[in-house]
Amino acid sequence: MKHVFCMVGLLAAAAAAPALADFTQARCEVYAKGEEQASKVLPCTFSQRQGAVSIALEDGTRYDLRPIGDTPGNYRDSEGRPAYRQSGLGEQGLIFRLAEQSVYVYWRTAGLKAREPAEAAVVNNSGSVADLVGTEWQLVNIQSMDDSEVAPAAGAVFAMTFQADGAVALQVDCNRGSGRWESAGRGQLRFGPVATTRRLCGPGSLDGRFLNELEYVRSYVVRDGHLYLATLADGAILAFRPRGD
Repeated sequence: MKHVFCMVGLLAAAAAAPALADFTQARCEVYAKGEEQASKVLPCTFSQRQGAVSIALEDGTRYDLRPIGDTPGNYRDSEGRPAYRQSGLGEQGLIFRLAEQSVYVYWRTAGLKAREPAEAAVVNNSGSVADLVGTEWQLVNIQSMDDSEVAPAAGAVFAMTFQADGAVALQVDCNRGSGRWESAGRGQLRFGPVATTRRLCGPGSLDGRFLNELEYVRSYVVRDGHLYLATLADGAILAFRPRGD
């Protein structure tokens, strides 16, 4: 990589996203009809057998869908109301449009299971995350292990603001989002689940890639006025400059 860092305590590389099977663990985001912010972001279980789909959320909510007609992706829910499957998430997951809500099912679950939302950033006695609190950053590029780089299209902005109460505000191209961040000390960083608006950005947008990489961020360094976020095992480096520069 063009930027080489000494990152301490990084975990082993994340396993590839599970292939769609009869039964798999997933992450579910639930949106009330007409809303752009998720009302729930929870671990869930997705199962599919003989065309019938079941989505069971960790809080006990369950969606059971049975196929109807000859057109794939058309269902009825347990109350007989129409439901539809969409593939707008690509390889990341599936979207189910129900009568009163939409359920986004993501196959990758890292950073969600067995974690409580951060109530605030954890700062040690030396104030080791002072270089993040209150700062605003704009994405320059995403660097992969094979030295390839991708950058946002001209005019597309991917930015984040680290707030002192542990909140993070995001601009994700044409969408806005919010979530939580936490740091156990200098060089350590994790993001909790992020909720965003759901506008369709332009062709080739990095919105999905950007949000996916944030899930796996585990460490950071500020060097020469730039912020670098490293994912598990340095699988990717997200490079930022101060916003407004």
